Amino acid sequence: MANIVASRRFVATHRLPALPLWVSGSLACATLAKAESGALIAVDGELPRYLISGWFLKVAVEVAAKQMGAPSALTLPLSEQLVAFWDPSRRLIEAVEARFKGAGRNPELAVVAIGDSPLLHNAAEPAFEGLTLWSVLGPSGIPAGWYSADDTLLEVIQTPPDTWICTNEPPHKNADPDSGKCRSCGKALIL
Repeated sequence: MANIVASRRFVATHRLPALPLWVSGSLACATLAKAESGALIAVDGELPRYLISGWFLKVAVEVAAKQMGAPSALTLPLSEQLVAFWDPSRRLIEAVEARFKGAGRNPELAVVAIGDSPLLHNAAEPAFEGLTLWSVLGPSGIPAGWYSADDTLLEVIQTPPDTWICTNEPPHKNADPDSGKCRSCGKALIL
């Protein structure tokens, strides 16, 4: 059995951006686009708490934009988007589930908990199951990466994030929603 770092289920730290929970959805989308990552780690203080998929983030921003307008929605921090997701009265979970299922994606991959106990880099690959991501500590005790026992979770991480489409003709792509306007021509984005 291979050790964790040699496993195909290990993701190096540089491959998965980490952002504090107070960062706006717009900045989180831009970070995902720059990193070409399908997910990010939401950090509370110095503790990694959740893996947030780019698919979830896009739906959360779009739903908030319909409720309060793009300028306000784009400033909502990740923490507020998670609260809206977990609060059934806010109905974000319904929108996320519908969008994920409509695209053939598992809605359980929207937001995934980080395991409580980090794993050591030289440990044997564990026989974990389920949708949890674990921090992996390197030889000096500094985080070296992440480990997941679930292949679909690895696919989420390795899939580049969705893009935002400009309303101008011909429609063209933007990497992030930024201010709700296209970076190329200034027209509104489809949110």
